[in-house]
Amino acid sequence: MRERAGAHGCQLHTKETKRPKSRLGAYLANKVSNLSARLHPKVTEVFLDESYCNVNHTAGSSWVAKHSPRYVANGAGQRYCIVGAGSVFVKNGGLCAEWVPGSIKSWPSHLKGDGDYHGNFTGELFELWFEELCQLLQSRYGPCRIHMDGAAYHKVIEDPAPASSKTKAVMVKWLNEHGVTVGVNDYTKKQLEQLIAQPTNVRVFALLTRQNHQLPTVP
Repeated sequence: MRERAGAHGCQLHTKETKRPKSRLGAYLANKVSNLSARLHPKVTEVFLDESYCNVNHTAGSSWVAKHSPRYVANGAGQRYCIVGAGSVFVKNGGLCAEWVPGSIKSWPSHLKGDGDYHGNFTGELFELWFEELCQLLQSRYGPCRIHMDGAAYHKVIEDPAPASSKTKAVMVKWLNEHGVTVGVNDYTKKQLEQLIAQPTNVRVFALLTRQNHQLPTVP
């Protein structure tokens, strides 16, 4: 409640309305909640990402001795995709950071003309690596908070719901398999779509849950 002066000097009371938190604000508040008074993480924080490197990669500019030639291989060469995870944690009262042992993996890219390395990393590849990572984290640090970006292969839907273009029979079959007993003639197609509409399960969340890890939603 805030007071302000009215036209004749009397006090008017206006009710303040709280603005809803933005996704970024909620994410930052969640991160701050994991900090101790010394600004150390209470639960180990893990950050993962993917990148790539070509075999003949060289820096665009570099220092060389005067009048010395600089040789560069012809062509970029084979591209390799790289994935890894780094952790921030407290040990013996001190703040520590390291690459998660065994988390760094690389493999040759087969999409040579693809400028976006993400095209070489599928949901299946990510899940295989992520499942192993979750086990590594649990054995080394216990439950962790894992941070990752919103790449499409990070969010493969588990048992996805049928699209609206599917027939009523397909929709009814999916609903029955998920504990909703309906018949083909019980509802219109629009009503079936409304029954199907629900929060989707992402497979990485299932992998996290098994090892008691957390996944803050990155905006």
